[in-house]
Amino acid sequence: MKKAFKWGWVVLAVGLLFLLIGGFAHGAKNVVFNGWRPMVYSTKPDFQKDYAVADFDQVDVATSNADVTIRRGDAYRVQYHGRKSARPSVKVLNGRLTVRQKGSTEKNGFIGFRWFDYSQDVSNKLTVYIPDNVKLKKIRNLNNYGDTHMQGISIANLEAIGSDGSLKLSNLNVDTTNIEMRDGDVYLENTNLLGGLVTSEDSDIDVQNGALRNVELQQDDGDISMHNVALDGGKANVSEGDVNITESTVTRGYSLTNSDGDNVLRNVNAGGFDVTNSDGDNTVFGNSSESGHIHSGTTQNVVIVKNSDGDNTVR
Repeated sequence: MKKAFKWGWVVLAVGLLFLLIGGFAHGAKNVVFNGWRPMVYSTKPDFQKDYAVADFDQVDVATSNADVTIRRGDAYRVQYHGRKSARPSVKVLNGRLTVRQKGSTEKNGFIGFRWFDYSQDVSNKLTVYIPDNVKLKKIRNLNNYGDTHMQGISIANLEAIGSDGSLKLSNLNVDTTNIEMRDGDVYLENTNLLGGLVTSEDSDIDVQNGALRNVELQQDDGDISMHNVALDGGKANVSEGDVNITESTVTRGYSLTNSDGDNVLRNVNAGGFDVTNSDGDNTVFGNSSESGHIHSGTTQNVVIVKNSDGDNTVR
């Protein structure tokens, strides 16, 4: 019995030795599960495919772990680069492009060891190309755990929903908008939104050099920044965050309501400013008050600013 016990320790020691050798030589591979299917973990984007597709005027994209770009190109085309296990299905039916990513989530749990592995998770990339002079009827983009960038296109109806990834719209013209983002910033750059709703939770909204017409911004726990924006009606409701609007022009009035945060308006062109505060300081072109109400300018094309807990500054 003692002899068998002794040999057992020898076998265990040899096994541990080979385990260490394999680990330091990068021979120990992590195993991940794609659904119930085991595979060796890899961060290498080892798969690339160009999808030739028919003409379309609607786009419906749903991804769970990919960066998505929708942009101008020389033809209708879809391109994917990333893990083969996360490759999307692509089809066009009745003028509608449908893209669905399969078998991929935010993180893959693994069984195994990592030895001096400083590599990052692979970034799967999906790109949809649309020819010039094409106005899309609708884009619906659902993206979790990935960034979305749309640039240089015109859209009648945009629906963008996402979490754990940013949304950037560059040089877009959109008739009707519905954006819902959580844990991902929203960037609007040289973009015109002609109506709709933008909601954001635990993230910021940044608007630069564009126009918002009858657009409602709803912000929960995040900041709003606007610079050189044409505000044609509309409103912003903020539950916890700061608002900065600079070098912008207002027509047909604008409404800003903040529950907990500071509001700063600088070089904003409007007919008048009506500023109210429940618990904070008001400063309007040098006139100050603790809480209360200050009005400056005319009674038309007025920017209405209401704050429950924070300072209001107009200069």
